[in-house]
Amino acid sequence: MQHIELESKDSSKCLNQDPSDEFLVKRKFLFKNEDYTAIVLEYCLGGDIFQYLKKHDGKLCLSDIKFYVANVILALERLHMLSI
Repeated sequence: MQHIELESKDSSKCLNQDPSDEFLVKRKFLFKNEDYTAIVLEYCLGGDIFQYLKKHDGKLCLSDIKFYVANVILALERLHMLSI
């Protein structure tokens, strides 16, 4: 069994996150060894667009499209603000 050490939360700019950031799934733990990094994230039930499309015969109405595009733009803006 390989030794896995827990990496501190402030060791990586990309993985640091503001707890109030609504666009990022919350990271619970980060384990790292010399070959691999494993990130344990909070569980998000039905949080992907694929499940929505599957449920609605692969179609989005215009208001849903506007909502998803606006959220993608806000998330990209947040990443840009964080210089990621």
